[in-house]
Amino acid sequence: MIKRILILFYSINVIWAINAYPGLITVQQPDGSVIECYVKGDEWANWHETTDGWSIAINEDDVWMYAEGINGRLLIPGNRVVGQDAPPLHIEKHLTPIPEHRPIHSSNVNLHSTRTDTFHVPVIYFQFPDMAVTYPISDIDNIFNQEGYGHPGNPGSGSFREFYEEISYGQFSPVSQVVGVFTAPHNHDYYGNDQQNSG
Repeated sequence: MIKRILILFYSINVIWAINAYPGLITVQQPDGSVIECYVKGDEWANWHETTDGWSIAINEDDVWMYAEGINGRLLIPGNRVVGQDAPPLHIEKHLTPIPEHRPIHSSNVNLHSTRTDTFHVPVIYFQFPDMAVTYPISDIDNIFNQEGYGHPGNPGSGSFREFYEEISYGQFSPVSQVVGVFTAPHNHDYYGNDQQNSG
């Protein structure tokens, strides 16, 4: 579906895992050499793999190395440089970090005492410098609010609002409003690399 929508909830802690960009990307070694690779995973755990399936990680010197271990949600860079050295044959391909599922914290807001029939949910539509918005805001509004909404190829799938009204037995009725289209400061693939851009 649309991967460029960020929904901000006040006192609602619902997060969907979004898979990494499926296409081939390029990363650069400090010497200028280019490596083609894939970004794998989602926001709970993500990593890079070469086109032939070797997991790679960037070290403290910003050099892409073949991964030789796992440390929680991060891969441990080994001592073999991607593009210069042979992969470590004693390590299996497709090393996968351990996903970090953050627990949903209970809200400090008592929804029973503050409950109204309608909750207003701001929707921020994000684009990237290398990936502009392609859907009209009216389409996004329909996804969130339209009664009888049907995603193309899936009629009757329902809107965001219909979903929450149904599962809450009518006790939660969100009305979403797109508050703007914002452009992230970096290109799309920048945000899939926790090891390089965390902090």
